[in-house]
Formats: sequence, C-alpha cells, structure tokens
Amino acid sequence: MPLRPRSDSSGQGEMGADWIGYHPVRVARLARLTGEAISFLDETRSSDPVVQSAMLTLREISHALSTTWVPLLVRIGADSSLLAWASRPPGPMGWTATQIAGVAAVLVPPVAGGADAVATWWGGLTDADRAELIDERPHLIGNTDGIPAETRNAANRIQMAADLGALELKESVGTITPAEAQVLANIRRAQAALASNDGHADPITGDAVGGQLYIYDPAAFGGDGRIAIVLGELDTAEHVAVTVSGLGSDASTLGSGQSQAIYFEARHASGDSVAVLNWTGYDAPTFRMTGSPASNMFDEGVDVAGVVNQGAARAGAALLAADVAGINAMRAGNNPHLTVVGNSYGSTVAAIAADENDLEADDLVLTGSPGAGDADTAADFTTGTEHTWAGSASSDLVTYLGEQPGWEPQDAMADLVPGVEQLGDDPSEESFNAQRFHAESIGRDGGDAPGNTDDHGYYFEADSESLFNIGAIVGGEYDLVVAAEHRNQQPFFEPELDWDWTPFGDVHPFPDDPEADRAPTSMTHRVPEL
Repeated sequence: MPLRPRSDSSGQGEMGADWIGYHPVRVARLARLTGEAISFLDETRSSDPVVQSAMLTLREISHALSTTWVPLLVRIGADSSLLAWASRPPGPMGWTATQIAGVAAVLVPPVAGGADAVATWWGGLTDADRAELIDERPHLIGNTDGIPAETRNAANRIQMAADLGALELKESVGTITPAEAQVLANIRRAQAALASNDGHADPITGDAVGGQLYIYDPAAFGGDGRIAIVLGELDTAEHVAVTVSGLGSDASTLGSGQSQAIYFEARHASGDSVAVLNWTGYDAPTFRMTGSPASNMFDEGVDVAGVVNQGAARAGAALLAADVAGINAMRAGNNPHLTVVGNSYGSTVAAIAADENDLEADDLVLTGSPGAGDADTAADFTTGTEHTWAGSASSDLVTYLGEQPGWEPQDAMADLVPGVEQLGDDPSEESFNAQRFHAESIGRDGGDAPGNTDDHGYYFEADSESLFNIGAIVGGEYDLVVAAEHRNQQPFFEPELDWDWTPFGDVHPFPDDPEADRAPTSMTHRVPEL
C-alpha cells in the first residue's frame, strides 16, 4: 500500500496529516526502539533460548525496516525523525544500532542518470557524507555502478557480515528456511573466495594482492545469487579482465582459481598492474539436483534448458555491459585497458554485449564458444576484428555447436522445437574473421577432434596454450599471442555425381580444423629461475 496523506486532513497527527498505511513517525519510532533493543540484548551476551528467540524476531523486524520501509520513507522526504538519534558503538555481533534499525541517509545516488552521473555525484560528496552512506546504506553503496571499487568493497563487506550473522543465528536455532540456507551457502562461498584473494601473493613481488567484493546480492535470481569478486585493485590497475562463465555458474560455484591463473600469466606477460573481476553477475542456466525440493525440480529443469537459446544470454549481456561501463565511469577518465573474457555460454553473453549493448571493452576473448550471438562477423562487435579473439580447442565438441554456412541438422531443430534457438556463429571459423589463437588441450584428454566435452574445461589450466594467450591479451602484449589457423567451413552435404549420373555425396557434420593436426605444447610467460 503506498504511503500518502489523505486529502481529508481532519485527523491530523504528528506529521500534520492522517496517513494511510504505515505512519512515518511510528515507523521511525519502531526503528529506533528495535535498534535499542538489539543493542541491549547484544550487551547481555545471553545464551538463554528465550533471549535468542527475541533477538531473531527483532533482527527480522530490523531487516524489513531497513530494506523496505525506511528507504521508502526517505524517498518521500518523511524521515526527519529517523535522523534525530545518533549511532551507538557496535555490539558483540558487530552491528551498530543505526545499521540494525536501518536508519537511512538522505543522500541518494542518481542511479537513473547512469554510472557517469553517479561517479560525478560521489566525487562531490564530503568524506563525512561518504562514511555515513557506507555505514548506513551498505547494500546500496556496494552495488551501485560508478562508485569506486574499494568503497563498494568496504560497504559490501559490512553487509555480508550482517547477513552472515543473521542467517547463522537462524541456522543455530533451527529456523532457517531452504531458501535462506541457499543464500547462506552463497555467502560462505563468496567469503571463502574473497579470503583466498585477500591472501594471494603476487607472482612477481610476493606481496599480498588483495581482494574486493565488488557486487554482493546473494539472494538474487531466486537464490542463484549475483556476486562479483576482484583479485587486485580495480580502481588503479593498468589492465583489467572481466571473466564471464557459462552453464552451471552461480554464487554457489564461486571460486578464485580462474582469476588467479589469469592474473599470473597477465602479470608475467606485461609486468604491469592487473586486476581480474570474476563476474557472476547474470542468471546463467543452472540445475541443482542436491537439496532441490521436488516442487522446484520443474523450475530447475526450465532454468538449465535456457542453455539451448539466447534468452539468458541477452539478459546477462545488458547487465554485463552496464557493469563494465560502471568500471570505466568510476575510473573518471583514467580508464584501464579492459578485456572481457567469456567462456562457454558466457562467451555468448559477452558477444551479445559487444554486438547489441555497446560493451566498453578494449578486447573481447571468446573461449569454448558454442556461438557468438546474432553477429555475422567480428566487425559487428565494439571490439572489431583486430581485438576480438577466439580460443577453440579442436577436440572440444561444444565449440562445434556454432552455426556453419549452409543447412545443418540443428537448423531444423531450431526451427521446429519451441524454445530452441541456435547460439550464433562459431567465432573460430574463417568467415567470422576474429583473431584465433592456439588453445589446444595438452594431451587432448578426452580424445581427438571433435569428439569430447572433457577438453571444454581446460581453457584456464596452468601452462596451457589458451591461458598463455589470454594472459598476453589481458596484459596488452599482442605480439606475444600465438595465432592459429581458422576452421575451414564446408557445406553440411556436398553432392557428387559419378559417370552414370547416379547421385552420391559426402556428409561434413563438422568443419575441418587445422589445429587437430598440430601437437599441443605447454606454454607460460613465467621466466624460469636460474
């Protein structure tokens, strides 16, 4: 129900009007009293079950106030009493009374104007204003494009600690719901990946690289989560890589290994500062068998079926383009050399962003790609033919799912089966005109071309051809990239005639890949120690 004063103000109260729904002053008073009660109970340090139950109820009230009612009151300008009482020191669980009550600052970022407008607004605030916003509106500040990464990191860590405390309390008393348990698992996974980055040593200097929690929304997309974690300093790095994963990637699969592998090779290739953003920022097709109630099985099946069309990729492309624009906006003219690395279905997301959403990237790398969206050639992308790169192992079956010239059996499936849509052209084919690089799987563990899916998972393996070339591209060292021959396309069916005019023909289900005839090699930019 909307908050508004009645036109008939005969029942005027403290705010000068008779309010329909929740009275602003009463909400403010409830926020204040809730915060005071939690602060008091925190100080008692009681393990009494009755006290713990009261704490749980109060935290649920404070969460509703902070996420729904207080921000609404701020937007309508009815929150004067909310700001009338001061913050208190944090209790044993790390919550301040102000944070618990959800007291909102009157300052609101101009998100409707885009990341550039937010960056300008943030630059004009005083240090006190910024500190207040971080402390009192951590979820908003931590997830608004245009605000510096280190600021977002500080705000998101505050929010994550608060969420973790509230959900672990529910878990300990046995009242956590399955949906909340999934959010808690997402938070713990993010916490582990962040801790790994925090302590990761730079391969050249040996100093701790550090991590940043750049996007934090563990309950987004029905519990799949929207989280992005940085290795390095996103605000200052000379080279920035944004990685986009594919099928099955969500907050529950967050890790740090891929970011650290790319960082390693890019640092050695360039010698410059590098930051790698693991962007789990869209609703990728996923399927969770473990822990999924029977009632959710149909929804999960529909979700994973999204990998056979571009729907999830198009939605993800818009989010990716916006977040990349936010990185450039927050750098305020000191833009980094920025590379987007899309893998598997994530390559389709990245390709659509570069084709349809004005992706602000200097380089685009598509690895293990099942298709590059609706683009006809790399020239359709914002990165153009010179800075669009394709890494496709000849033994990776997934990379042969892209459309080929002429008619193919999958054309009929896409035309006849509802919900099925091809994911676009194979970016490693000659006619697409991207820069193809060596990306063969060492040993071709799953067999020779084009017969396996095992080699679909080796594009970021240490000392691999693919990782070597990705590191060179991310580091801007294009002369170090080892070029590969493009795939040669042939019609699916090529008719032939014999001497008595009896028709015969050759079937070519897969294009000819020159890379299949070459022995893979181990490669790294690391200089061996003498």
